[in-house]
This record gives sequence, structure tokens and C-alpha cells, in this order.
Amino acid sequence: MRAPFLVLSVLTASIVYAQPRAAAVYNSTANAPVAVTGNVTCSEKIKGRTIYTTASGELNFRNTSNLGAVDIEASASVQCMHGPPYLVRYHHGTLFFMPNGLASGESISKPVALPDGQSSRLDHNAAPTPPRVDVEIHFVQFEDGTTWGRFESDRRSTRSQEEHRVASCPFRVHVE
Repeated sequence: MRAPFLVLSVLTASIVYAQPRAAAVYNSTANAPVAVTGNVTCSEKIKGRTIYTTASGELNFRNTSNLGAVDIEASASVQCMHGPPYLVRYHHGTLFFMPNGLASGESISKPVALPDGQSSRLDHNAAPTPPRVDVEIHFVQFEDGTTWGRFESDRRSTRSQEEHRVASCPFRVHVE
């Protein structure tokens, strides 16, 4: 009877699951015509000295302007308790094919699609970071053809800012 108990104890000690924690969602773009809220949870699995991080949930994009939105570009930097942040890009170009796009006051939900099991070395002396999601609205096109912000191709000329973002967020995911 002792042998199965001993084997079970060793297996249990080798993998530890951290309690999932809710991430605070911040809309970091001032005066954007789209408000973002969400429900995102970060989870971690610790195996030896390596942490495997994953996040799940969704972000809700609500049109706060008086016009229907037919295109929205945004990005979300998802920072869990340990490890580097993930950069998730959102492009809601399919709104163009909806009647009036995303009408004033309407919302659309999109998943926070992060790869499972992103690993990072565990520093047992480092305090965990409070989980957070920083969302930036980059571009909105309205049903009458007017725009807010800068379209992706226009922003590509601003390489230093994009290079900084890529360096600080080495893991990126694109969501349509």
C-alpha cells in the first residue's frame, strides 16, 4: 500500500497548478470611439522551475460613437502573473458586411486566444505581477467613410514604436 502512495506523492509534487486569477482590462486609448471591457482569466502550471502560462476569456468591443463602425483594428497586451506579455491583434473587418456595421451602442465579443503552455523560467524570488490586459484601439472606419486613428499600413512607417512593442511582447496572436 505504501508504494502507490509514494508514487502518487512524487507525481503530485512535480506539477503544481496555481489558482486562476482574473485580469484587469484597461482601455488605454484616450477618446477612442470604441470602449473595451472583458473577462479574462490567467492560469499557470508550475513544473519544476518552469511556468506554463495560459489566458482565456473574451473582450467586448462596444461602439460608443453616433455612427455605425464597419472596421475596427485593435491590439491587446495580455500580462499574466509571470513571464512576458502576449500581444493579440484584432481586426474586425467583417463588420463591413453587416448592415450598418456595428451600430451605435452595439457590442461584439472576441476571444482572448492565447497559445496554451507558454513557458518561462520561474524565478522563485520574483513577486507575481497582477494580471492585466491593456487594449489599444488603433483604427475605426465608420459607415459614412470617415475614420478615426491610423490604419495598419499607415502605422507601419512608425517602426520604432512597433519594434519596441514587438521586443516587449515576443508572443503575438492574430484574431479576425
